[in-house]
Amino acid sequence: MTMMNATYLYFTSSCDPKFGCWGTFQLLTLIVTCCALLATFAVFLSFYFFVVNKNDALSKIKVNFVFFISIMLSLSTYYAVALMESIEVLGAALLYFLVPFVLNSLVLGSKKI
Repeated sequence: MTMMNATYLYFTSSCDPKFGCWGTFQLLTLIVTCCALLATFAVFLSFYFFVVNKNDALSKIKVNFVFFISIMLSLSTYYAVALMESIEVLGAALLYFLVPFVLNSLVLGSKKI
């Protein structure tokens, strides 16, 4: 996402006049990093509760599904700024924590996958 932010700012030259191009890049990268840290913490917690505590091994399908969820979540961080404008920062933080936690809990806690 950092490379995507850099490419977007380079080709569109849509820099904020208050921060400049470098400041806009740093701010966007900081927002994406915070969202990624929240999501990573949520995934770690769900993994700990459902796999480490039960001493289970993950099947290949579960590993691929969790990997797919993480890729989709990382792509969604590009829209984090727009999301924060519409549902405020606290709502976006809760969303970036609860969505991966619930999705991974459903995948890791399921018996059939």
